[in-house]
Amino acid sequence: MSFFNNFKPPVPDQENELYGQDPYDINCAIPLNFAALENDRIKLTPVIPRIHAQEVFDQLQEHPEIHHHLPFAFPNTLEDVCVWFRDRFQKIPGHIHFAVHDKTRPSRKYDLAISGGGSFAGTIALISTSLPNLSTEVGFMIFHSFQRTHVFPNAAGLLITHCLNLPSDPVSPGLGFRRVQWFANSDNIRSIKAGEKLGFRQEGMLRWHSVLPEGKEGIKPREGDPAGQEHLGRHSNVRSIKAAERLGFHMEGTIRWHRALPEGSEGMKPREDDPRGQCPGRHTAILSICWDDWVSGVKEKVKTVMDRK
Repeated sequence: MSFFNNFKPPVPDQENELYGQDPYDINCAIPLNFAALENDRIKLTPVIPRIHAQEVFDQLQEHPEIHHHLPFAFPNTLEDVCVWFRDRFQKIPGHIHFAVHDKTRPSRKYDLAISGGGSFAGTIALISTSLPNLSTEVGFMIFHSFQRTHVFPNAAGLLITHCLNLPSDPVSPGLGFRRVQWFANSDNIRSIKAGEKLGFRQEGMLRWHSVLPEGKEGIKPREGDPAGQEHLGRHSNVRSIKAAERLGFHMEGTIRWHRALPEGSEGMKPREDDPRGQCPGRHTAILSICWDDWVSGVKEKVKTVMDRK
């Protein structure tokens, strides 16, 4: 049987397209109820580059430390910020980037309908959303002067509540997701503790989870690494099958409620009124072989297993 590979790298958009259309197409597949993403303190609205990009750029220039643990290159220009908005969020239907507006600090800088009368305090996002598996991930960047205030707990709380509440909830109907996850750099203790305060549980660590941009602090890779010595790695905070362990895979933890299984499959029973109640769930064990395992005996272990008759 013949085959071919028709992949083509994406063609960069023209510079005048960086801000996107007006009105802006958020290109989001998640069936959000935006009215549920507001309380008396905070309002979440989609990031619109024409409105929010300049402030994000200015905040990063003034306080580069808020970018320290984020796994993408530091945006040195306003154009870099717009490309980040476009390529990491707007182009991916399972991602959406929100502007966080603090209604307790009035501001006339933004339209009342957009900000609720509040100041732009940072961003928060849903990423890697899987509607079939009813799961998503939260990421955030809160501006310096709004850190250690009510802003992050309220912004994250609104988003998590909307994700995890059932559609049948009598007070605040939600999406009925089974899982909301939080990946943090394993060295970012503040982020881990912030997640734990909101009720997140550490499930393990994904070793060598990200290749970091040049200049970021991280773990040094091996000689000859394809990404280069200047691109360090990071671990991310998240029972294994015997066959995988025999090959040298390392058990890193269990992702709870990771998959919604087909109807009729054996699995765990979801809660009442689950949006896919006929589909049982499963936990997923995380196993990996990383380069440091490979050069420390796993390469030979795999060969031994392969050579067995």
